[in-house]
Amino acid sequence: MPSLNLKVVGRFFSENHLWDKPFRDFDITDIELLADAIMDALEDFGACWEPPFISMSGCLCIPWNSPKKYRWWQGGQSIMETLIELNASEEVKAKYRTPEGTPKK
Repeated sequence: MPSLNLKVVGRFFSENHLWDKPFRDFDITDIELLADAIMDALEDFGACWEPPFISMSGCLCIPWNSPKKYRWWQGGQSIMETLIELNASEEVKAKYRTPEGTPKK
């Protein structure tokens, strides 16, 4: 089991003023932010992360426990940057471009 950087989690509670808030009163945003803080804390210790990959059908798969750098929806690098890093074929890259040839958002 990887170690958890408790300083990162503690900083999350302090920055979000959650020390005195019972967990049962957390809303979905609080829980999602806490999950992100825990993932970041694990990442600091080099936890077991699964890299993104191209599936047999040619789709980009980003596992839930991929490093934050690949999570484009959380400000990580773009899908196209990840595809380039994975040496994806032009056929696969084309799936992630608009008809005009620009990367999809």
